[in-house]
Amino acid sequence: MSGVTGAGTRHYDAYTFENGESNGCITVTLDSECDLFSETYLNSYNPTNLCENYLADAGKSVIGGPQSYTFLMQAGARFS
Repeated sequence: MSGVTGAGTRHYDAYTFENGESNGCITVTLDSECDLFSETYLNSYNPTNLCENYLADAGKSVIGGPQSYTFLMQAGARFS
């Protein structure tokens, strides 16, 4: 499967989290005065293949107001 690629540079920060001892419903909320976009990936993020490990995203950029999204995560699973 080929991923989504494109011209230009992607600027990103990736943070890895590990779910606790039980399955969970994870909610991510962003609130920023800057143009930000959040996506979640299982295990790791690959900037050259945006489809690889993809789980969820907010659906639109955040500017000047909170934006949330939710996804399910298995016990002990890592996500970025």
